[in-house]
Amino acid sequence: MTTVNPEAKRRSALLRKAAMLRASLPPAELAQLARLIQPTATTGKLTPEAFEELMQTLQAKNGGRPYTSNSIEAARLVLVMGAKVTEAARELGMSKQSVYQLMERIRRRLDVAPEGWMQCQSWFPPELIPHLDKCSQVLKDNQADGRASDSSLLNALVTLLATESAKETN
Repeated sequence: MTTVNPEAKRRSALLRKAAMLRASLPPAELAQLARLIQPTATTGKLTPEAFEELMQTLQAKNGGRPYTSNSIEAARLVLVMGAKVTEAARELGMSKQSVYQLMERIRRRLDVAPEGWMQCQSWFPPELIPHLDKCSQVLKDNQADGRASDSSLLNALVTLLATESAKETN
């Protein structure tokens, strides 16, 4: 009677699962899955799930070129694994300046918009720009003070535009 090594049986089952995943998922989703399930340090600022949400939000706000795989990995090392910028740079063969700039860019994008908000780009007459900038700040302040709801945001916008229009006509 032949006994099967339990470790060999587990490894064989794991290899079958890996083959099934490779056959059923595109490479980008496999990479995302790998990032989500790998062990993480307790020193990081974000969970793997929160990091994936962050990257999706940043990609949506970016509007320009997407982040490179090296940039995403550097950000993951710093934000999820708790690595220092210099450690992430060394591990990925990047300059510490490029990783530092990446982290600053991410922080600026996070600081600019309240959670769940999206950036839009539209064309307006130049005289409206200061009013729209002020309106954006009022809406952010309302959000930060916990006064934000769909109706309060709309009311703040209408009130601000009406007030500014009245000032200009007087």
